[in-house]
Amino acid sequence: NTELKDKISSAISGVAELAVLKAKFPQAMDRPLIKAVLEREVPSPYGIPEDIGVSVFGVEAVLAILDAVRKGKPVIDRVITITGAINSPKNLRVRIGTPIKDVIGHCQGASGEVAKVIIGGPMMGLAQYSVEVPVSKETSGIFIQSESELATISNQKCISCGWCVDVCPMNLLPNIISSFCEVNMFKEANDYGLSYCIECGCCAYICPVKIPLVHWIKYGKSQLEKEEK
Repeated sequence: NTELKDKISSAISGVAELAVLKAKFPQAMDRPLIKAVLEREVPSPYGIPEDIGVSVFGVEAVLAILDAVRKGKPVIDRVITITGAINSPKNLRVRIGTPIKDVIGHCQGASGEVAKVIIGGPMMGLAQYSVEVPVSKETSGIFIQSESELATISNQKCISCGWCVDVCPMNLLPNIISSFCEVNMFKEANDYGLSYCIECGCCAYICPVKIPLVHWIKYGKSQLEKEEK
């Protein structure tokens, strides 16, 4: 809101400038964020923000740096979001190394049978093989899914609707790239920008026939890397 914006702007006046952006996924990722705020583009596919004179830090990282400099405190905990099929969703400050089963228990457990536990968010998070997996400094959240919430995966072929192309923030052709990866044509996939994909998941989310586009793209990247070695 305007009042909060004014307060923050006043607090950082002369030190930093506040940029307010609309909530838009995947704008919080480095490349889209830099483009939205500074109107600069990180060189693709292997460029990093520092190549164009930019460093990107999350709020958690900035606070950790402050604690390290002022208090000599190492990174021993972090704030994470626990949501999804959970009885008491909340944000918690959790010690690094805490098993995720203990975090779930602190939130009064799952609301029903747990089908999948994801570390990260629903779009880009990674499913875990065990709830004994510990919280790390990279853990931003824990997302619980019940059986009814699991995404449907289809073996159906692409219907060329173009929806995935419309939503791709990198202006790629996810349908073409994933099709090449599915039949092990990794060089051809890379010719269409395989290495440029930021794996945001927008294409797989919007696909009307539920093709696991990101799965095939990740597979293609890993195989291409092996071939190049």
